[in-house]
Amino acid sequence: MVSTDGTFLAYAVLWAAVLSLPFGVAQAGGRLLEPRVLAAGFGIALLSAVLPYTLDMAALRRLPSRIVAVLESLEPAVGGLAAVALLEELLTGLQWGGVACVVIASIGTFLVPARSAKGKAHSAPHRRQEPEPKPDRGEGIVHAAESGARAVRR
Repeated sequence: MVSTDGTFLAYAVLWAAVLSLPFGVAQAGGRLLEPRVLAAGFGIALLSAVLPYTLDMAALRRLPSRIVAVLESLEPAVGGLAAVALLEELLTGLQWGGVACVVIASIGTFLVPARSAKGKAHSAPHRRQEPEPKPDRGEGIVHAAESGARAVRR
């Protein structure tokens, strides 16, 4: 079963909430069921899981796979920078080195042309061109069948 609308993710977030509910009740008691706390939990679930995953799936459908791979590989770097800027965390030299390695690898992946299975560099995926159909000389059914066969092979 395949879902592209985020339904499975919504169920996964709901299931995670149900599984973690006993631990939250044990820690916070009845305060966990206050409307303000429930609203905050709902907002956090949307912003931390449902919205990013939905946007990732939309990007995968619309962008070339190389671009999506670079964007996905930069997520740890953006997370590290967000930790510094928003949470005022201090990253160690090793962590900054990791961020730099990820950024350099992403830039290198983007700048170096992709290689085909035969090892030849190319800048865009190559699609084999189908020959132009011959003029119809009373053989329309045969040409329609051939066109249908080509469409099925794609």
